[in-house]
Amino acid sequence: MAKQNNSEQLKKLKKRFLEELITHKGDKNDAAKSVGVNLVEIRSWRQKDKDFNEKYKTQVIGSDQSKQRTNLKEPFIELLNNGFSQRESCEKLHLSIVTLRTWKKVDPDFKDACLTARFNKG
Repeated sequence: MAKQNNSEQLKKLKKRFLEELITHKGDKNDAAKSVGVNLVEIRSWRQKDKDFNEKYKTQVIGSDQSKQRTNLKEPFIELLNNGFSQRESCEKLHLSIVTLRTWKKVDPDFKDACLTARFNKG
């Protein structure tokens, strides 16, 4: 019985987190703080709960915050072309490595441009 109650509480907490993601326009840090969990817990939920993960990705990748950051793809490639590493380019543009990985997963053209910029130096 106690396990079922915990399961129901967890379900409600996940639902609240997803609602907070909407409220906070895809900012997972603020959403997590709002419901009293940390990003490690969110990652664990995503790994263990496929349905939660799909809803999460839809909200984070499709968020306003995410869309605003995509305008940094060109400057990122430019920095790579100028000899900066991916990590240095991320730091200069205040991007997380996770954001970079996400862009590469969902945008094959961007991924190709990164590879070209990194490895076609004269």
